[in-house]
Amino acid sequence: MRRVALITGASGSIGAALARRLAPEYDLALHGGSDGARLAVCSADCREAGAKVTEHIADLEDSDTAAGLIDGVLGAHGRLDALVHNAAHAESDKLHRLSRETWRKAFAVNVDALYEYLHHGGRRMTEGGRVITISSANVRFGLPGSAAYTASKAAADALTGVAAAELGRRGVTCNTVELGVVDNALSRRTTPPEMLDLIAARTAVGRNGTPDDVVGIIAFLLSPAAAWITGTTIPVDGGLR
Repeated sequence: MRRVALITGASGSIGAALARRLAPEYDLALHGGSDGARLAVCSADCREAGAKVTEHIADLEDSDTAAGLIDGVLGAHGRLDALVHNAAHAESDKLHRLSRETWRKAFAVNVDALYEYLHHGGRRMTEGGRVITISSANVRFGLPGSAAYTASKAAADALTGVAAAELGRRGVTCNTVELGVVDNALSRRTTPPEMLDLIAARTAVGRNGTPDDVVGIIAFLLSPAAAWITGTTIPVDGGLR
């Protein structure tokens, strides 16, 4: 029986690349925010690779919607083997300009939605399931102007560690993949070009990443080979220092 993976933020570049990577082996529940057209393109590619695919358009700022996503996946597929929380709200600002609304949105998408998935779905996952939280190297470096994004990602990292401790006896592993800058529409929208260049120069490999650079480690953590890896954070950042 094919395993079922829920990927949030699958209309973005990283989520879509991961979906295409998993499609030969997994049936997929692909979540997107408002970009249904891009999600449909990704879904079509995954179906062509052999996956049963369901599409779930949902606003993760709404806690009831996030909770209902788990019920929707289980209703459509009958099981849930893997959850990759890749959706993110990355907008932020310097503290003296940071609005409560921006702060609230970052925590709603980056932390509260993960809580809803784990609260409603953690014990309903198949034994040996996998939870992957996509986080950010900002947690280590605290870049100016990133307070809402950085603080919410740090909270999600901590929540993932607690889930690892609570779900481990069922063979469910929970890990965080901490990304450096990935060159995509989101990073170009939220980070000034000069900052992107500065970060690239601080990596050991001399460049920022691509979606294909990061999906391999996620696929590995979802695999049976990673059954004894849980409660940890893996940096995937090109050697950022």
